[in-house]
Amino acid sequence: MKTYTISGKTYDHLPDPLYLNGAAYSPMTEARFVKLGGTITDDGEPTPKEAFLATLDTYLTALEAKMVELEIPITKSGFLTAAGSMLSTELVAWAESKHVPDELIKEVREQVLTFVADASRLGLTWSDLFPVVNG
Repeated sequence: MKTYTISGKTYDHLPDPLYLNGAAYSPMTEARFVKLGGTITDDGEPTPKEAFLATLDTYLTALEAKMVELEIPITKSGFLTAAGSMLSTELVAWAESKHVPDELIKEVREQVLTFVADASRLGLTWSDLFPVVNG
């Protein structure tokens, strides 16, 4: 996990805006933070959000493997695009149109809802998990 220290204050995230000596700096980047006199320390451990997103990615990778096994034409990328652009009921209809078995739809829906609830506790939204893909 990275920590950001400047002028005796330590943050667990990159402060943006950064208030320093009566001025506000934004947008803030790590390079700009260091240039302003800050130090960044990384203990090598993921933040809770990073760990959560890695768990979600692992789940979606396993789900993609299950789709390959069942010969269903849904990839992780395809699922992410669909989830980012559809409402829940539309997403279920999309999965049904791809001939995903009802039991698997139920299982995945329950797991995704669990992920969403866990994400909410970390301050993440559906759009953070499944960004809207334009084009």
